[in-house]
Amino acid sequence: MSNIRNSPSRIAVVGSALGGGAAQVIDAISRSEDQIAVAIYDNSPEAKGRCIHGIEVAGSSENVIQAYKAGAFDAAIIAIGNIKLRKEVFDWLNLASIPLCNIIDRDAVVSTTAKIGAGNVLLCHSYVGPGVVIRDNCYVITGSRINHDSYLGSHCYLSTGVSIGGRVKVGEMVKFDTASGSAPDCLIPSGTYLQPGQIATSKLFPKQK
Repeated sequence: MSNIRNSPSRIAVVGSALGGGAAQVIDAISRSEDQIAVAIYDNSPEAKGRCIHGIEVAGSSENVIQAYKAGAFDAAIIAIGNIKLRKEVFDWLNLASIPLCNIIDRDAVVSTTAKIGAGNVLLCHSYVGPGVVIRDNCYVITGSRINHDSYLGSHCYLSTGVSIGGRVKVGEMVKFDTASGSAPDCLIPSGTYLQPGQIATSKLFPKQK
């Protein structure tokens, strides 16, 4: 894990060509000085032949391995918002030995002491505070905040305007819906779903000792 923002350069975007995720990720990549989106791979028949913000849908997931071996891209990023599907695709790409990069918008604020795994998306105006750890394959939407010394497990999804207080530990595959969040010092179990506007407190999620 590291706090390196973005590497390497030629990126394949996997999934959500028609659902908005690919558009968000491509937009963030387009604002980067060292990354470029080169293709989208999506299994939806309706996506075939489409072009999303200038990037062509080059094929389905069946074409990803062949394209990588042919040198068509350096790493992949998953644009799917559904956390169950994100995990399935993440595991499949790892099994195929395809590198996963981080996409961190140039206007995201990431502390120099934060540690970030692989395959994460941090969109515009998201905030990652000092001492924060983000594992792998998380999707953090515009305006979301993860405050100091918190831990975010793999395969989590933070929708628009989520706020996680300090020293919060979040398990894997947790979904924070729009404007939800957590008070400080909570322990949020894996698989939890926080509804729009719901705030986790110590009454629902006991404080860490």
